[in-house]
Amino acid sequence: MAGHDFSTLFDLLPIGAYRAEPGGRQLRANRALVRIYGFASEAQALQIFNSPELRWYVEDCRREQFRALLADHGEVRNFVSEVFRDHGRERIWVAENAHMVRDAQGNALYYEGTVEDITERRTNELALQANEKSFRALSDALQMTLHSVAQGIMKINADGRVVFFSHRALELLDLPESLLAAQPMLAEVTRFQQERGDFGVHLERIENEDGRNVVVQLLDGSRTVTSGTYFRRTAAGRVLEVKSQPLADGGMVRTYAEVTDYFEARDEIARQRAQLSALINTIPDMVWLQDAEGAYRLSNPAHQRQHGLPAEQIIGMTPEELFGHDLADLYRKTDLRALQSPVPTVYEMQLPDRSGGPTRLFEIVKAVMRDDTGMCTGILGIARDITARKDAESALIAARDVAEAATRAKAEFLANMSHEIRTPMNAVIGMSDLLLDTPLTTLQREFAETIRTSGDGLLVLINDILDFSKIESGFLHLERVAVPLAECIESAFDLTSRAAGAKGLDLLYWIEDEVPRAIYGDLTRLRQVFINLVNNAVKFTPQGEVFVRLALRTADDGRPLLHASVRDSGIGIPAESMGRLFQVFSQVDASTTRQYGGTGLGLAICRRLVDLMGGRIWVESEPGKGSNFQFEIPFEAAPVVAQPAARKSGGLAGRRVLLVDDNATNRRIMTLQTQRWGMLPQAAASGTEALAWIDAGQAFDLAIIDVQMPVMDGYMLAAELRQRRTAAQLPILALTSLGDTGGRFEGLGVAQTLMKPTKASVLFDALSELFERDIPESAAPPTGPAAAPKGPKLAELLPLRLLVAEDNAVNQRVAILILNGFGYSAEVAANGLLALEATERAAAQGKPFDAILMDVQMPEMDGLVATRQLCERWTSAQRPWIIAMTANAMEGDRDTCLAAGMDDYLSKPIRAPLLAQSLRQAATGLGLRRG
Repeated sequence: MAGHDFSTLFDLLPIGAYRAEPGGRQLRANRALVRIYGFASEAQALQIFNSPELRWYVEDCRREQFRALLADHGEVRNFVSEVFRDHGRERIWVAENAHMVRDAQGNALYYEGTVEDITERRTNELALQANEKSFRALSDALQMTLHSVAQGIMKINADGRVVFFSHRALELLDLPESLLAAQPMLAEVTRFQQERGDFGVHLERIENEDGRNVVVQLLDGSRTVTSGTYFRRTAAGRVLEVKSQPLADGGMVRTYAEVTDYFEARDEIARQRAQLSALINTIPDMVWLQDAEGAYRLSNPAHQRQHGLPAEQIIGMTPEELFGHDLADLYRKTDLRALQSPVPTVYEMQLPDRSGGPTRLFEIVKAVMRDDTGMCTGILGIARDITARKDAESALIAARDVAEAATRAKAEFLANMSHEIRTPMNAVIGMSDLLLDTPLTTLQREFAETIRTSGDGLLVLINDILDFSKIESGFLHLERVAVPLAECIESAFDLTSRAAGAKGLDLLYWIEDEVPRAIYGDLTRLRQVFINLVNNAVKFTPQGEVFVRLALRTADDGRPLLHASVRDSGIGIPAESMGRLFQVFSQVDASTTRQYGGTGLGLAICRRLVDLMGGRIWVESEPGKGSNFQFEIPFEAAPVVAQPAARKSGGLAGRRVLLVDDNATNRRIMTLQTQRWGMLPQAAASGTEALAWIDAGQAFDLAIIDVQMPVMDGYMLAAELRQRRTAAQLPILALTSLGDTGGRFEGLGVAQTLMKPTKASVLFDALSELFERDIPESAAPPTGPAAAPKGPKLAELLPLRLLVAEDNAVNQRVAILILNGFGYSAEVAANGLLALEATERAAAQGKPFDAILMDVQMPEMDGLVATRQLCERWTSAQRPWIIAMTANAMEGDRDTCLAAGMDDYLSKPIRAPLLAQSLRQAATGLGLRRG
């Protein structure tokens, strides 16, 4: 009966129960245990439990752990494990308890245990653990966030005690951490701050009254927690925003934010607003502001005075109320224009003075005020009384008209004076040139040369005055053409070389490699600057050299600049006198004018021309050591015309050249120039040094020697060289500044003589030709132009039928004599009308004129009218080539002549070389015109 009762009780237990052998073999399993594991019967459960290959613990080692505990302690308490249920299709959590049953001798008989399904409880426990972990992580993150935000944070509980503070709060309030770590009352913290002086002696560092009341209540204990916001300044000048927010539990959160930048911006805005208000209220201009409906919202005192009303009345008024309907309609139209314009509109308007004054003229500016969306919020208007300015402008315009009339009168006077002076000068210079071409005694030649030199000097003076007048009157306009820089300098040397040669001066130039070969600019005016500067240098240099150098500079804004320097070895300029150099009619001092002459206009003209080119000019000098005039102009590189095949330097590359010149600068330039062509130069400072190299056995393909050298000149050196080398072994090229060598090189095998200053292109061509031909042993020395035999006359080369239209008898004679010198005979007409008749008569006779030398200013009919009639009567192919001859030399005269139909232009006095050049151009032009 007892066994039956146990079985019944065993099966009725609400929790799983089992009995097993000490080795672990299950003997019994009650119904609850069978149900927990999802088996169909006790037999099935025992079969599974006792199968060694099957497992019901999820963890492999869990069964061994259970048995070890039981073996060691005789019992197992609350052994929680995750097990498989329903043949492994489900997992549940169970709690096991077991104890070992022993006999009287202590031997293990079996052990019994219970199994309770705790899946629901375990799930809740795990969820709770996860929640606790998440809460701890969230709490840690919140702590980190509170400590890292820019605001300082404190939490005060309902009793007024500080229970939390952030690191930023410590930093902003500059409080010791030990004070807040003790969780003091907020009143204690406030008292600490007050005793330290944080709020000022009288709480003056707290911005508003509410803030001061909060601090007082905390100090006297009447409040423990607060609400609201106040601002206070720190001793270091920072501004803190203190904000208190009540909590539901009776406590509060207090935040501290630094708003120094905001307050500084606010103060700056207030300062600017005060300045703007002061400006608006004090300026004499009227200032007003209208809203989008047109009502006035701002009116400054000037605006109020104009309308005779105080601001209180104007504010809120509309233009109709202020001006009346007629003027308001016009006013509204100007507002509409302002609304349609992307920029402020400016217009002028007559406004009546409501205070009783006369109507005055105002310049009005209106600007539309817009919000962030682009919508119009109002129109700002500013009106300035310009009545006095307009009156002054009218007076200035009248004065300008008078000045322009005076300038025109001066220009006309100068043109007339130029004509009157050049007419007799044409005879003086022309006749002296013709006289010098006739057989003369020595004394007669001296007189004739004096006349010509004086005439040339007078012509320079007139040209300087005219050039300066053109610049001052604004008649001078710069051209934009390609300017070959080397040719520009060389052509300037052409016009100054005679004066330099008379003094034995070397004219030298060098263009650095980085400088473009050509730039865009005005060739004539740039050359004029070089001519004036070189002439000036030659005038004040008794001996030595004048050296022109071009280099590249960069302006501050990155633009390229052409830097030109004209350096001489002359007398130099005292520092106290350099300031007067570029002034009109000014030289270093009066003694300079007496000794060297000149008008003092040359450098002034240079300065004006360089200014027109957008550059600057200056001088560096030291008495006794020469001067260096420099200028810089902005430029744009121009394309260079391709060199013909004959100008390629292939034939010169690798040639060894001996350079002999006593001038160090010239040696340096010749060295650089020949190196640029691929040659191998070696420069000697004297004939003795050159001969020493020859005697030492050094080999050269060519010798370039200066003629004018001290001790051993070029003639002597050539003779010595010929004793050592034949003409075939060592060709010699001679450079001279004295023109004809008088045959002194004859028999010395000098290949060619070139005039100094020697153009790079001329030297290049001479060298190229030298190495292209064989040189005989006794080569006769080809010389420069001075030694060239005279060829046929121009008339033989270019047979032309000519007419001279000139009213002045002397000028007629000069022109005829010059033409006779060319081999021409010409007819003469005394005015334009007679020139027309002569032209028609010659055409009727079948002997039409090829060219007419046409004076511009003649009685009855001037040259311009005559030319226009010629163009009307004859086609381009039929009419003669017309060359203007004018004593005017003002800017625009050439354009006037060409516009009338003339083909060329010569300024009086007429010089034979220029006339010959014009006749050559006439022959070429006629050939093209007539086909």
